[in-house]
Amino acid sequence: MGTGRQVIIPRTLLQRLYIDKGLSTWDIAKELHCSQDTVVRRLHEYEIPIRTRRKSLPIEELAHLYVEAGLGVKELAKRYHCSHTTVAHRLRQLGVLASKPVTYVEPTYSKQQQIISFYNNGQSASWIARRLQLSHWTVLTTLRRAGVMIRHSNKRIYVNVKELVYLYTQRHMSTTELATLYKVKPATVAERLKEAGIHLRGNQLKLNTYDVCLRYQQGQSPLQIAEELGCSYSAVRRRLDQWQGYRGVRKES
Repeated sequence: MGTGRQVIIPRTLLQRLYIDKGLSTWDIAKELHCSQDTVVRRLHEYEIPIRTRRKSLPIEELAHLYVEAGLGVKELAKRYHCSHTTVAHRLRQLGVLASKPVTYVEPTYSKQQQIISFYNNGQSASWIARRLQLSHWTVLTTLRRAGVMIRHSNKRIYVNVKELVYLYTQRHMSTTELATLYKVKPATVAERLKEAGIHLRGNQLKLNTYDVCLRYQQGQSPLQIAEELGCSYSAVRRRLDQWQGYRGVRKES
């Protein structure tokens, strides 16, 4: 599975797995085929209380594998079944992993305006960073320097679900149109509709093959394109398969 995929985890499913069944974030990640960090982020977004249990790691062994054996932070995280941020935190406490100094490289004026516009229209800093091929830190720093108030990432965006369901089922508006109306991402609309038990009409969405292929050439993955256009991953892949230059250009996992 590609690393750029935005995994939609309904609140009810996460509550059942984490609270009712008592599964760990690691077990949930394995069951849903996503990263543990994704599960933790969704818990924060849904304001589900997280069980505070410090992960026990063999500190001396951890330092040895990092310094002497040359294993990376992500490799160690897989080995000990925890997030890479947990490993990095322990290594910093041991003094073997130093925080890298970050130098702010000011984006062009055009990109600064795009950052501010996208953010004010409801897009997240992570989404903007991927779209403009910048670091997440650069986007946040640009927003702060422009005096834009940063939204908390763990705050769930409010959308009137009853209105959403009515407009989608009775007025036949698309997820993209609804996203524009409510100033959120198409993926947010899709998530709320799925939580309400609505079957999405992803296969009926008319996609411009040229637009899909252009986004792919600019470096976006099929999953990122699907998220932005509010359609299914398979719909994007079908458009890319129609394009002769797609096959063999970049390998998909």
